[in-house]
Amino acid sequence: MWFVPSANATPEHHPAKRQSASTAPRTAELALADSGSVDTTPYLFGGIAFVAAGGAMVTAAVRRSRTAAR
Repeated sequence: MWFVPSANATPEHHPAKRQSASTAPRTAELALADSGSVDTTPYLFGGIAFVAAGGAMVTAAVRRSRTAAR
């Protein structure tokens, strides 16, 4: 395995590059992966589609096995 991601979720702090709170530039208070809203619509429709496809496959397999057994 040539790629192993690091487990550090926070930025590294270097003592030479530290800024005091008064001189640090103000940035938005968004953390990593914060987009501002939670939109679950694609996950809902995708989940429903996969459940429907799985149900159709099970139904087709049951019908096929019943006709093959006769």
